[in-house]
Amino acid sequence: MDGAAPRYEVVRLPPDDRGRETWAVADRLTGRWVQAGGEVDVYAAEFGARACIRRLRYLDELGAHHD
Repeated sequence: MDGAAPRYEVVRLPPDDRGRETWAVADRLTGRWVQAGGEVDVYAAEFGARACIRRLRYLDELGAHHD
């Protein structure tokens, strides 16, 4: 990116009901959480959320609509 802030950001969520860490991806352009089927995509590991960002960046490069 040309010095601009990244569009997607990994965000640590509060622990789930069992005390496990959870992660999500925020879209800074739209100000919304990345979702599928109307629910926020929640990941059990930070690397899962980062993999989601790589997929979204690839779709952005292709010009694919993924909102």
